Amino acid sequence: YTLTFAVRIKYPKLQETTQYIKMEQNYQNSFEDAQKFILLDLENKAKKQIQKYLSVVSKHHELELITSQYQIFRKFLLSYKENDFKQCYELIDKHKKLKLTKTAKLLEQHWAKLISKCEQYAINGDISSIRKNLGVLMLTSSRLDIIDLLIKKAFLQLSSLKDL
Repeated sequence: YTLTFAVRIKYPKLQETTQYIKMEQNYQNSFEDAQKFILLDLENKAKKQIQKYLSVVSKHHELELITSQYQIFRKFLLSYKENDFKQCYELIDKHKKLKLTKTAKLLEQHWAKLISKCEQYAINGDISSIRKNLGVLMLTSSRLDIIDLLIKKAFLQLSSLKDL
């Protein structure tokens, strides 16, 4: 695995081969299975699941979530499973390696859509829709600066509308 994943950097066309695609899918499956073991708090099984990929440099940062940041990764996965998205975002912002996961990428896409929608509400001075749209995420401590800007923008817009 180590050699194949390393060679693909030098020869990008290799990534298009059926064999490489299958290897990448096998890695993804192993990583997903390891996450299932983490949710069951079976740390040794999770580590064993990804062991053959530990020497693959391009996978190192993602695998560190299991090998050396197990408790943080477990807390993140549990928060997601329990729909505690506020906690998920706070963990993502505090532990940057979590951003490498598919789950974090999905959460970030969701956040971007929420903020985009809230920006439109702010332009219209609609603070209640911002609150309604963000819900408990308004209290996400690591993202309060963005939320604060939206609220300020909405207030400024409201003030300018009242002056008309």
